[in-house]
Amino acid sequence: MKYLLIVFVFLPNIVVAQRLFSAKIVVPNNVNEKAFVIYYENGKSRIQIKPYFKDKQCMLSDSFYARYATIMIAYRDKNNKYQEFNNFWVTDKPATITFISDSTFSDPLSKRKLVNAIEVSQMGESKFNDFKANEEKNFQDFYFSNQEKIAKNDEEAVKLYHEKSQLLNDRYLAFIKENGNLYYSFWLFRKGMIVNSLTPLDTLFKIYNTVFPDSLKNSIEGEFIENTLRSRNLKKRDLAPNFNLQDVRGKGIKLPDYKGKHILLTFWASWCGPCVKEIPTLLKIKEKYPSDKLEIISINLDDDSTSFSKAVQKYKMEWVHIFGNRSLRDTYGVMGIPEVFLINKSGEIIYKRGQEKDYDSTLPILNKLLIESL
Repeated sequence: MKYLLIVFVFLPNIVVAQRLFSAKIVVPNNVNEKAFVIYYENGKSRIQIKPYFKDKQCMLSDSFYARYATIMIAYRDKNNKYQEFNNFWVTDKPATITFISDSTFSDPLSKRKLVNAIEVSQMGESKFNDFKANEEKNFQDFYFSNQEKIAKNDEEAVKLYHEKSQLLNDRYLAFIKENGNLYYSFWLFRKGMIVNSLTPLDTLFKIYNTVFPDSLKNSIEGEFIENTLRSRNLKKRDLAPNFNLQDVRGKGIKLPDYKGKHILLTFWASWCGPCVKEIPTLLKIKEKYPSDKLEIISINLDDDSTSFSKAVQKYKMEWVHIFGNRSLRDTYGVMGIPEVFLINKSGEIIYKRGQEKDYDSTLPILNKLLIESL
C-alpha cells in the first residue's frame, strides 16, 4: 500500500461551454450548522466548502460543465461520524434544498423539500446501491476488520483486500453495462470508474464505445471521458502533453521554455506519506544535477495552501512549484500519487513512476536513467 489512489474527481483539461448553478440550502433551527459536510461536483472537480449559514441558510454557486451540478450533503452525528451523503442534481435554474426537522430527529436530513433539485437516489442511485450491497458489505467488513494488517502490508491481508476490491469494482461495471441508457450510469462512469486502476484501459474504452448511446457520448461529458482515457494511455516515448501554467510566484511555466533540458515532473501532496518519503531522493537529484540540465517541477495536490507552504519550507524543496491548478494532473492521466515523469530534451516521456519495483522511494530506475541521460 505504498501508492495512494487519488479519490478526488479526475477530469481532463478541456474547454467546454459552461453554465451557472445556484442553490440555497435551508436547515432546521435545532441542528448544529457546524456538523454539516458539503461538497459539490461541477463536472471539472469535486469541491468541499466550509458552509456559512446566515438565518439557517447557506448559498452555493459556481460554473458547471455537465448535464447537472451535483451537491453532496452529509451530517456528522454526536460521535462525529458522517451519516450517508445525500446527493442532489441541480441545473442553471435557481434551486432550494430545505431540510425539515421531525420529532424523532434521528436523521436531520431525512425529510426535505426540493425546488429545481433532483434526488440522485431516484435517478438510479438507490438501484445501484441495492445492486452492489453484498459486495460492498463484504469489502467494508473485511477492511475494517483488517486495517492494521493492511497498513503493515501483511501479504495475505493485502491480497484479500485487492481481491475484494476487484469484486466490488466488477459489480460497478456490471451495473453500468446493464443500465447503459441510464444517465446515472454515464455519470457514475465519468465520476469514478474511468480513473479506477482496477479496470484495464481497453475494457473501459470498450464499455464507453459499446454501452452508452450516442446521445450521451456526443456531449460535454462524452468529450471529457474520451480525453481522460487518452490521457491515461500516456506511455514511454510519447510526446509529453504541453502545458502553460503559473508557478507559486506568478511566473509562467511552459513546456517549450525548457527545450534543451530534462524535466522531472512530480505530483504530490503534503498528506501523502509515500510522497513525503521520496522527497529526500528528489533533494539529492536536485543537488546532483544543475538546473541547466535538469529542472524539477512539482504539482501539489493539497486543498490547503498553508499545508503545502509549510511542507515546502520544512523539506527545503527549492525548485519550481505549482499549486491550486489540477489541470496538469488531468492532462497527464495521474490516478495516484506520488507520480513522477521524466521528460527528455526532445519533449518525450522516458520514465514513469510505476516502473519502480514496489514503488521504492529511492527511485533506483530513475537515478540510473538520469546517470545515462545526463
